[in-house]
Amino acid sequence: MDNGVGVFRTVHSILALAVTVAVMLSSIALRAAQDDPLSAVKAAYVAAEYDEALTLLSSLNSGAARDQADIYRALCLLALGRMTEVTQVLQALAARNPSYRLSESDVPPRLVALYADVRRRQAHSQVTEAYANAKAAFDAGHFADAATRFGNVLVLLTTHAPVLDPNDAATHDLPQLSKGFRELAEAELTRANALAAVPPPPAAPPAPVAVVPRAEMLIENVVQRYALAYSALDAGAVVRVFPGENLSLLTSAFSRLKSQSIDPRNLAVTLDPAGDTATVTLVWVAQAAPKIGSTITVERPTTLRMVRNGDGSWTIAERR
Repeated sequence: MDNGVGVFRTVHSILALAVTVAVMLSSIALRAAQDDPLSAVKAAYVAAEYDEALTLLSSLNSGAARDQADIYRALCLLALGRMTEVTQVLQALAARNPSYRLSESDVPPRLVALYADVRRRQAHSQVTEAYANAKAAFDAGHFADAATRFGNVLVLLTTHAPVLDPNDAATHDLPQLSKGFRELAEAELTRANALAAVPPPPAAPPAPVAVVPRAEMLIENVVQRYALAYSALDAGAVVRVFPGENLSLLTSAFSRLKSQSIDPRNLAVTLDPAGDTATVTLVWVAQAAPKIGSTITVERPTTLRMVRNGDGSWTIAERR
C-alpha cells in the first residue's frame, strides 16, 4: 500500500513539473513573439510555407517592423513568381523610406537587384517630373514658384544621386539647367519687385522716372535664357527670346541630340546711343552629344543684336 502511494505521488510530481515547464515555455514563446513579431513569418518562410507567411504578414502593416515585413512579403511573392506584386511592394517600401537599403548578405541578390531597379526608376520619375513642373512654372511667368521648384529639383538630385544613372541623358544636365533657371527666376523676381516698389509720381510737378534695373543686366538675363534654352533642347523657349529662329529647323536639329550644354563666355553688352538697341559680343561654347557619334565641342565668337520692346523687355533680333 505504501509503495502504491509513493508511485502515485511520484507520477503526480512529474505531471506537475511538466505542466510548470509547459507554462514557462509558453510564456517564453509569447515574450519572444512580442520581441520579434516576425518570428512566425520567418519560420514559415524557411519552411517554404509562403502562403502561410503572407497570411501572417497581413497583420503586420504598421509599426517598427513594417519595413522588414515588406521585405519578407517581397521574398514570399518572389518565391511564388508573383512579380507584379513584388514590384508593388518594393515601390511602396522605397516611397515610404527612401533611405532604406538592401544587402546581399541579408536577402538574395535577385531581390537586391530588383529593389535597386525600382529605386532608380522612382528617382528618375520624381526628378524629371519635378523639373518639368518647375519649367512649366517658369514658362508661365510664375517666377517665385519656379525658383522654389528648381530648388526642390536640386535637393532631389542630391538625395537620389546614389541611385540615378550617371549616363542617363534625361537627368545628366538637370543640375546645371535647374541652377541656371532658378537664378533667372530669382533675377526676374528682383526686377519685378524693383518695378513694383516704384512710387506713383506726384500730380505736380512730374517726378522723374524711378530707377529700374540696368538695361545691361536685363540683356544679360535674356542671353542666359537663350543659352539655357539651347542646353535644354527646348526649341519653343529659344524662339521666345529670339523670334527670328526657325522653330521647325531647331526642333529637327535638337531631335538628333542626346544632350547639349551651352556656355556663353566673355559676354559684353554695348548699348546704342538711343538706348533702344544693343550689341552683345560673346564666345558661344557648345558641347553637343549626338544620338549617333561622339561628343562635339565648338567655340565660336558670336554677335547678337538686341532690341527693346514696348514693355521694357529685350529680345534678340539678329545673330551673327
